[in-house]
Amino acid sequence: VHYASALTRPAAVAHSSGETWGAGNPDEDEIVEVGLILAAYDSGSGELVGVLDRYEGLRDPGRRATATPSSRLTRQMVAGKRLKSERVEALIAQSDVIISHNAFGFDKPRFERLFPSSKSRRWLCSYRGLPWSSSGSDPANQPDLCERHGIKNRDAHRAMPDAEALLQLLAQKNGAISYFSELIGSASVANVSVPAAAGGRKSK
Repeated sequence: VHYASALTRPAAVAHSSGETWGAGNPDEDEIVEVGLILAAYDSGSGELVGVLDRYEGLRDPGRRATATPSSRLTRQMVAGKRLKSERVEALIAQSDVIISHNAFGFDKPRFERLFPSSKSRRWLCSYRGLPWSSSGSDPANQPDLCERHGIKNRDAHRAMPDAEALLQLLAQKNGAISYFSELIGSASVANVSVPAAAGGRKSK
């Protein structure tokens, strides 16, 4: 998806996706892959206008990790891998809000455990924060939503492809405005940066 804008000082939002090992306990699950896209949006209209930066990386949780590896990301794939924390922190610092699908039920508590600085940002949930059923999209899991909107995920259940698919999904129009604008507007965060409140299974 290509966005164009003449804005010189847009607000920014980080689209977050993380892949984990574990049985669904946010205090024990291990993030093994992170995908972040820093996107610009018009703080007046709430519409997306472009991608500013992105980062993806794998993380080896270490030998002492008790979380069971997934079939998508094996121990061999993450062995010896380390996230570039400074890159993640830089994207967090530039963002006004962080959006993920099922943020409060999955991504937010796990991501904040690894990157506490993200607690200072407002989190928005594209799963529960939008009336998908009223737009004819029910259930609201990300693969079904993408299929209904003609969006192809190049590698589902991998962090960066999921973040890319979510960005494309939110850019789709729901009537006169995009889902992204509706999500931003409903949270009243189009012009301010507000610390978030705290937040299952990943609904992807």
